[in-house]
Amino acid sequence: MAIADSEKRPGGITALAVINLVLAAFSALGILTLAGLLLFKDAFEGQGSEDVHVELDKAFGSAGTLDIVIHLGLSIVASALLGLSGIGLLRMAPVLGRWLCNAYALTSLVRIGVDLAVGFPLNAGVLLDLFYPALVLVLLNVTFRRDFAGGAARAADVGATADGEEHLSRPSSTALVTNFGLRHALRGGAAVLFVVVFLGSGFMIANLFISPLESMLKDSPRRAEAMLESEMASDTIGFITGADDATCDYFVKEQPAVLSAILLLLAALMPFFAGMAGFNQTAGEIGSRGLRFLLLRTDRRSLFIGRFLAALLFSSAGLVLLVLAVVSYMVLKLDIYPGIELVSWGAQGFIALWFVLLPHLAMMAWISALLDSALMAFTVGTAAVGLPVVLLKGVASAVETAGGASIAWLDRLQPWGWKFDLLSPSFGMRALAVFMMLLFTAAFLWLGLRSFQRRDV
Repeated sequence: MAIADSEKRPGGITALAVINLVLAAFSALGILTLAGLLLFKDAFEGQGSEDVHVELDKAFGSAGTLDIVIHLGLSIVASALLGLSGIGLLRMAPVLGRWLCNAYALTSLVRIGVDLAVGFPLNAGVLLDLFYPALVLVLLNVTFRRDFAGGAARAADVGATADGEEHLSRPSSTALVTNFGLRHALRGGAAVLFVVVFLGSGFMIANLFISPLESMLKDSPRRAEAMLESEMASDTIGFITGADDATCDYFVKEQPAVLSAILLLLAALMPFFAGMAGFNQTAGEIGSRGLRFLLLRTDRRSLFIGRFLAALLFSSAGLVLLVLAVVSYMVLKLDIYPGIELVSWGAQGFIALWFVLLPHLAMMAWISALLDSALMAFTVGTAAVGLPVVLLKGVASAVETAGGASIAWLDRLQPWGWKFDLLSPSFGMRALAVFMMLLFTAAFLWLGLRSFQRRDV
């Protein structure tokens, strides 16, 4: 029986329900596309066109017609379960919501296993296929397990939460706030949305660069190796970073070029991911006046720093998972690079991405402390990251067009301007970039704590 009181539905379950419905719609479109390819497969093969055969090989690999029909059948079942479970989650229905959502995840994992067994192509897209079903199983059977249970279990969970809040009166309350925030992070809709968007986008970026390389290695390994060290690869890196030729050659020729492209693109997007991870550190509860009850048990400084540390640790865990999955896949699948080089460059990339994340999360902590609306904090935070970059690029372009001196140095007045230096071939430049990121972090945290201590909550 559904739990009628929608106010008892955590924001994370609401977010999961909406994501299920959206993904079910996209899944249906994908099924229709694949069904169309299957219907006209024989006609396409009869044409003898090399391009057509390449596309069919990408879609079906060595799978036969019966294998494709089984794939379609399992996909249809998984898509239907996904859509129905979205409705059930909104109603907080244990069977229609939790059970069907678990059934979707298990069906999807079975489909992936069957696909690999019968000869469907294994490429970086499998990271995307595995990610969401695995996340669903964790959320429904760990994070939200008690929310679909009976009244006694739900009451016990509420009691445990109350005990956790009561313990905030003990010493070291910053650590307790951080621990409590981490344990309950995924119960919020914003956190679930961040995990889906961040990991989903990261795996899509990896697939964007790795899948074409896998196809090229299969057809012509020598051509693939030549392409990775070509001017086109350096130009792509230069387009992402705006770096000079020597730095681009370092990313392409001295480091694994594909992993360099993935890490650099993630570094460019990391400030926006940080905004999504940290916009609601305090703003939502300031608006709802919920912080007043917590401040009876702890002080403002502990609450502010604890919430920041919880957001940092939570987003860092997501970053570890993303980099580890991408590097592990490349080590296992791409023979073109030595494994030790991929692991070493991946570790350096993780450190660089973490230092990009750090000051932007601190900036979001400041913005979140200034405002009393989570939506407004997200809007202002996103604008604070993107708007200065767009304005500075526009002004710099106009000045250079008019024959004036370069003002690219203005980028250095914000964390954005140091992100690519964290992967610089120069150790001195990397050290300077780390120092500047720490300086920005300290400044934003000081401003945020000052604002939070002075404002009415």
